[in-house]
Amino acid sequence: MAPNPSHITRFMRSPPDTLHRALVYLNLRPGDRFIDIGSGDGLVLKEALRVQPALEKAVGLELRPGLVEQSKQLLKEYPQAQVLEADFQRSPEAHRIIQEANKIYFFLDTGGIENLLPVLSKHATAGSRILSIDFPLDFKASRELTFATTTLMASSALSVPGSDRFSPGLSSMVENMDVYWYDGRIFQIEYAMEAVKQGTAVVALRGKKHAVLCAFRRRQSELASYQQKVFRVDDHIGVAISGLTADARVICSFMRDECLSHKFTYDTPMSVGRLVNKIGVESQEKTQVASKRPYGVGLLVAGYDETGPHIYETCPSGNIFEYYAMAIGGRSQSARTYLENNYECFDNITDQKELLMHGLKALAKTLQDDATLTTENCSVAIVGEDLPFKELNTEELQSLISNLEQAQPEATGAAPMDTSE
Repeated sequence: MAPNPSHITRFMRSPPDTLHRALVYLNLRPGDRFIDIGSGDGLVLKEALRVQPALEKAVGLELRPGLVEQSKQLLKEYPQAQVLEADFQRSPEAHRIIQEANKIYFFLDTGGIENLLPVLSKHATAGSRILSIDFPLDFKASRELTFATTTLMASSALSVPGSDRFSPGLSSMVENMDVYWYDGRIFQIEYAMEAVKQGTAVVALRGKKHAVLCAFRRRQSELASYQQKVFRVDDHIGVAISGLTADARVICSFMRDECLSHKFTYDTPMSVGRLVNKIGVESQEKTQVASKRPYGVGLLVAGYDETGPHIYETCPSGNIFEYYAMAIGGRSQSARTYLENNYECFDNITDQKELLMHGLKALAKTLQDDATLTTENCSVAIVGEDLPFKELNTEELQSLISNLEQAQPEATGAAPMDTSE
C-alpha cells in the first residue's frame, strides 16, 4: 500500500549536539540492531555506524523516495546499512524490522510520535531500548528540543530493563562536566567555547614597549547603550572580552581582588603571567563539578610588568595562551589573518600611535561590508612602559579613526572577508 501523504511532514535533520547525546543514551554495542524511524538523509545511520562500526544492522525507514536514494548513496560503504521506503504504520516489512531491532531511535513531530507509539507497543521486542526526541509541532529552534524516553508501559508485553537509566539524572549527567564523549570531548565545555564565538570581535597586540586592546561593541537595540568590552584590572593590566558580559564581570572582579591581595602582601604589582595562571585555574575548576558551568566568555589580557608587555588569551576550558597578537570573537578570522601577516614588525614598534593603528586596522577587518568604526561602536586601550592602563577618550579615538579612513583608499584588492564565524 502506498504511503499516505498526510503522514509526511517536513524533514528535520537531528541537531548534531542532540544526536550525540541521543547515542549516549542508546549505548550502542557490537551486534546491536539499530533502527532509525524517519531516517531522512541517512546522517543518523552514518553517525551510529561511525560510533559503533560493529553493529549487526543499521536500518532506516523513510517515506520520501528522494531521501531514500540520498541515504543509500551516503551509506554505500557500510554493508550492514539498509534504507527502506516504507510506512511504519502499514508496512509488514517495517513491522518486522521494528520487531528485530533492539535499539530504536526516532526524531519526529508530535503527530508522527502519536502514530508511532501504538506500532511500537505492538511490534517492539521486550528489552528494546527506545529513544524519542519529542518537540512541539510549532517549535522554532533546536534548543527547544527536550529528551523523552519511551518505555511503553501501556503494553504489558513490553518493558525496558534498566529503564531507570533514562531518568532525569542521566540527562543531567550527560549535560554536565563529568562525562566524556566517546572521542574524549566534553560537550558542555565546547558549548561555552561557542559563546565566545558569538560575541563581537576583540583584538590584542603587543609592541616593544606597549600592549594594545581593541574591541568592537554592539547594542541590543537602537534604544540601548553600547556594551562595555574593555575593563581595567590594575594600573598595569586590562582585559577585552568576547562572550557573556556578566561572566566577564565576575572574572574581572576576581582579577582585581587577586591584584589587590598580592600588592598588599608583597608591596609590588602582580606579574601578568601569574594573574593569568590564576584565571586558568579558576576557569578550569568550573569544568570539574557537575553542579557548575564553565564561564561563557573569552578574555584577551594585556599587561606590562618587569619582563615587558604581554598578551594572553584565556578560554572557558581553563587553557591559557600567550601571543604576539590575537583576535577572538565573531568574524575574527579576518583580523587574525591581518595580524599573522604583520606581527613580525610589531616587536620593533615603539610609537604608540603606530601600534594603535595596527590594532584598529585588524579590528576593521572583522566588520560587515556596510559597517564602519565609530567612537561609539569600538573601544581602544593601551598599557606600557611608564604608561598606566588607559582607555582612549572620544577625541583620541576619533583622531585614530580619521587616520584609518584616510589610509583605507590606498588599500586595494583586499581579500574577501571571512564570515564563517
